[in-house]
Amino acid sequence: MATEIKLPSASETKAKINGFIYKIRPAHSEINLVPEVKDDMIKAIKLRNLTFFICIIIASASFAVTAVFASIAAGQQAIADGKNETITNLSKKLFSYSDLNNFLTIKDQLGNLSEISKNKTLLSRAFNILSAVIPNNGDTITVSALSINLSGSAPTIAFDAQADALQPPYIDYNVLESFKKSMQYLRYDYGSYVDRDGAAIPAYCIIEQDSGGTTLSDPERGVFAYWLIDGEGCNPSATQDDLESLSEDESSDEEAIESLKLATTISGYETETYEGETVVRIWRTPQFNEWYSEQGDSKISLSGDISGVAHFASKCTAYTGTKDEATGSVTWTASNESCLLVPEENGLRISSSSNGRDSSGNLVLRFSASITLSPEFFKFSNAHMLAVAPSGRYNVTDSYIQVQDIFGAPATDCSSSDTLCNNGNGGNNG
Repeated sequence: MATEIKLPSASETKAKINGFIYKIRPAHSEINLVPEVKDDMIKAIKLRNLTFFICIIIASASFAVTAVFASIAAGQQAIADGKNETITNLSKKLFSYSDLNNFLTIKDQLGNLSEISKNKTLLSRAFNILSAVIPNNGDTITVSALSINLSGSAPTIAFDAQADALQPPYIDYNVLESFKKSMQYLRYDYGSYVDRDGAAIPAYCIIEQDSGGTTLSDPERGVFAYWLIDGEGCNPSATQDDLESLSEDESSDEEAIESLKLATTISGYETETYEGETVVRIWRTPQFNEWYSEQGDSKISLSGDISGVAHFASKCTAYTGTKDEATGSVTWTASNESCLLVPEENGLRISSSSNGRDSSGNLVLRFSASITLSPEFFKFSNAHMLAVAPSGRYNVTDSYIQVQDIFGAPATDCSSSDTLCNNGNGGNNG
């Protein structure tokens, strides 16, 4: 029995034949005799196969990546094991070194050298302060006991002393008042010596005192120092390139080469000989008349800036020039307001005083005092230090030569029967 199928004119449709549903596509007059449920099953099988295929690819890729990472990890572990063994062997060798503890101690100390140097203080500077603050003409003061405390932020010098006015009244309390007032005039000054290019000259290349411990000075021109210009490393602006550019024609003559090197390092400086050494005189006191010029070659400006000449670059003292337009002359002034040796208003404190006689029987004023000083004055890192007082400028060194005459045996209080001593203005101290 034939089945008649009428094809619609529009879109795809479905027909039921013998209990099965079929799709009919009119465009091509095509009849799909595969049931719809089987068509869906075929699509599901294709999707399953595609999914399995993708999973297989992903699993393969994951396996490959895992294998690569595993090989890298194994290699790293092998390297780590090798390094571990090396470290273990070196550790055994290191700890078998008998002087290890000493070596580590030295290493630690070397690492702390800069900090140690920064915090280092110089006790000997306290003795030089006494030379600056204690009168050495007119009224005299002799120290019989001295105590120095540099700990903390306020270094202190405490001392017992006796004052002799040298003329009636021998026991004069105005000595102490004058002594206290002099504290406000005490200053210190430090800095570095520099060459004409402004490069700092190492401290070991500078001589500031003569063989007797006296500060080098000229009565007319002021304080100066000697620069050992041809010493090893003493000329910071003479570079190695300058020295290596010397004539090759004389390279076989060592004496000639040394002569050329010396000529290169000291070129442009006026040299002299001091105790067998070639030196250049550097003025700590500015030479205003020589350095100042209204022309373009002036080595010092009216604001006090110095250049083009070896000089002392002070951290405390500033110089200023005032020009008289009428005459053209310049008046120079120096100021030091920041570097006070006794920074506190009551830096000198008198704790006790009494009439007495010294070991020679002279009438004296006994007293105990303490002075609070600036901590900057004692720092080792502050080089080329001077104590500046109305009586002069005192170079601070490790020498005790300058202070040997200010110490004496202690005086004793007046006895009850010593009328002249108790009155304080009789007797003869001469």
